[in-house]
Amino acid sequence: MAADNIVFIKELTRWNELPDELSEGLKAELAAQGFFAGTYFCFVGLYYSAHEDLVVAGFPKYRRAPGSPQEKRAILEEVSLICRLAAKAQNALPSFPAFDDLFQPFAPCGISQNANPYELAVFLMQDYAENGLYMERTRRLRTDGVGRQSWSHTMRRMKPVFDREPLYLRTVSVQSRRACSASVTPLHAYAIHQCAKLLQPLGLFEQVLLPDAAMGVNGDLARYIPLLNEKMNQTFSERELHLLRALRSWCGLSPYHRVRFGVTGFERLWEYAAKAYFGNIAQTGSGAPCYYRQSEAGGYSRFVGTGQAIPDILYAGVSDGRVSGLAIFDAKYYVLYWDEKGERIYGAPPNSDIAKQIQYFHSLSQRYSGGSIQFGNAFLLPHPLEDQMYRYAGYAAENDRQRQEILSMLPGLKSAESTRDLVLLYLVDPERLWKACLKGEHISSGEVFQEFIARFMQEREQI
Repeated sequence: MAADNIVFIKELTRWNELPDELSEGLKAELAAQGFFAGTYFCFVGLYYSAHEDLVVAGFPKYRRAPGSPQEKRAILEEVSLICRLAAKAQNALPSFPAFDDLFQPFAPCGISQNANPYELAVFLMQDYAENGLYMERTRRLRTDGVGRQSWSHTMRRMKPVFDREPLYLRTVSVQSRRACSASVTPLHAYAIHQCAKLLQPLGLFEQVLLPDAAMGVNGDLARYIPLLNEKMNQTFSERELHLLRALRSWCGLSPYHRVRFGVTGFERLWEYAAKAYFGNIAQTGSGAPCYYRQSEAGGYSRFVGTGQAIPDILYAGVSDGRVSGLAIFDAKYYVLYWDEKGERIYGAPPNSDIAKQIQYFHSLSQRYSGGSIQFGNAFLLPHPLEDQMYRYAGYAAENDRQRQEILSMLPGLKSAESTRDLVLLYLVDPERLWKACLKGEHISSGEVFQEFIARFMQEREQI
């Protein structure tokens, strides 16, 4: 499918600013899928509406709206990476959406795994490219010698001529062949067309010749699940079992088979990818707090509370000079806009986020103190870059506007000197980050020390 046949919608587009190509019915369908936060479109990925026969591509807010075919293709290439990474993240994060049916094509029956539409569609298209449409095995009994001779059928169906031993003048043979199934084959063809609608815009299976469009297959595909279960009980072919299980999962994805690849709440994917590349500490949470209640006898009883401080990303390591280091990162899904004339910045983390990140630094620096440990503290923000994974952009400092009023209420109290508290700002190229995560690549310890830790220590000294 050409990119020109796809409707592109930028993340955070308002309801009343959606493209004219979307009918009111399709807008309602997108809302029913949970693609809106209030009146803002919040889905990044591909969505196919079988009812409208239309593909919608939601793309991240850090990208410009595409104009040329090349820009549309570039967006689809990044969306392809995002879909693949979302499929990977779903298996790692319980917060990612689960899907209704279970599917893992090559696992023994009984092993439960969440189906992911992207992986499922790739499996169906790959199987079709290699094996074609589903064909049923049929058996026909013959008496003309065609097929495999069957003595059991011969003895049950034919009368022998007796001399001293029974003699069968005609024998029964079994002819096995494959033929289209009146129900499953059209369903398979319909599913292949739906998979192609979503995968071919991502540059996958573009050379595969699609089967003729199936007639009469539409509406709620869940009605085919009992039939597929019955067929699975009747086959012993591994390939057919894998295919039937895949079709059953495809029919159970969602009501009326509204299929999507991608994520809502895109900031979760940004956090997942940033942590996978920049972090090396799996459990970043502090753990639940402890409370101590004084008893009547004067002693204390210990109680465990709830809630914890959870820095997004931590990287701990030792430099070549045997100096310990701890970098504290926060993956912020903000797109910065610098207003040079008004000396203002828009689309940036608020003061509360800066204060929290600074407190993470103070808490950890007190807990792991000593002259041999150095720290880094930075926000990681998405921004397309031409030739590098990340780039330093500056730093953020907390505002303390209430200071003068507090000092006026407390005579004799002096204002503290500059605390040198700051959070570095780094722009990270999303597309390079997606590719690195899919390859399992990680930032090196040398990069963390030379760039993030060294710069943080340097900027604090200069304030």
